[in-house]
Amino acid sequence: MDTTPDINHCEQLSIIIRIVQIDFENESSCSEIKEYFMDFVNVSSTTGMDLSNILIDKFKEYGLNIHNIRGQAYDNGANMAAHSLNLCLKDAGGNSSMAQLFFGMIERIYVLFSASINRWEILKKHCNKLSIKKWTETRWNSRVNAVKAIRFQLNEVIEALEEISDTTNDLKIKKNYRENGYGLAKVKAEEIISPMGIEIKIGKLKSMGEEELFKHCQDLQITLTDGESSDIDATDLCSELIIFRTMVNENTTAIIQALRILKTSCGSFPNINIALRILLTIPVASAGAERAFSKLKIIKNYLRSTISQDRLSGSNIFQLEIQYLYWVLYSTEWAKNNFQNFD
Repeated sequence: MDTTPDINHCEQLSIIIRIVQIDFENESSCSEIKEYFMDFVNVSSTTGMDLSNILIDKFKEYGLNIHNIRGQAYDNGANMAAHSLNLCLKDAGGNSSMAQLFFGMIERIYVLFSASINRWEILKKHCNKLSIKKWTETRWNSRVNAVKAIRFQLNEVIEALEEISDTTNDLKIKKNYRENGYGLAKVKAEEIISPMGIEIKIGKLKSMGEEELFKHCQDLQITLTDGESSDIDATDLCSELIIFRTMVNENTTAIIQALRILKTSCGSFPNINIALRILLTIPVASAGAERAFSKLKIIKNYLRSTISQDRLSGSNIFQLEIQYLYWVLYSTEWAKNNFQNFD
């Protein structure tokens, strides 16, 4: 959920749901993570209690069981009990001097190129795949994109920096950065990245002892337990993982890839299936709400400032889920009966 003011200075709450879609009948199909825009709600209060009540009422209206929800995401929701993962990562990174130094260097590289048209043209000449990006304070995903642009074009960025160092007349740049500053930054970056183990590797299960594995399964069961109801059984999950880890190699990293293997197992690993689907369902950003806001500003502009709330939500659904609109118009029996002459 996220909120933004519209053209009439009314606070619009965007509700997005995130699911994992698996076609069990078609084994060759890939599992997909999908987000759907549900509604715009005009809210007068953005307190945690009021937003919670609105969400509960809306789920009843949609006919969705709120007990099936496994994660929530809010953009800068300081008034919510659960903060967005973006803010958690921001605070965690802010407490690490090494992380601050690393991202500070990423920012300096961006500022160096963007501060001059000539330097930006040199960068474009060398880096034609990804553009160097600026990261923002509250969106951790922007830091990923900023690091990715340099990580996958490291040699090209070095060449651009060398050309600037050799050709520029800017005294701020000609301070032996290539020999000192960049070398230190590279060493620090390697020291930071090496122990992190950022990638999730399903194959790591092969080297994990059964006692450690069972402990993690128990922790997961506690996390996914609400009252007397639990999504998984720790003992069964551990037994399934011991068998499942023989079916994957050590380099298997993608959760979607693991789900593809599970689809061909005829339901032999129900607890693993549930655990992986919950992992993929948990939202880590509220980008879907931002997409809805982009359409909101197009639909509800100063020429259509009196549009009703229902029509606003409906129009936004048409814009964001247009592929399903085409399906309704062209593929359903209702369309054939009502649009016989539709071209």
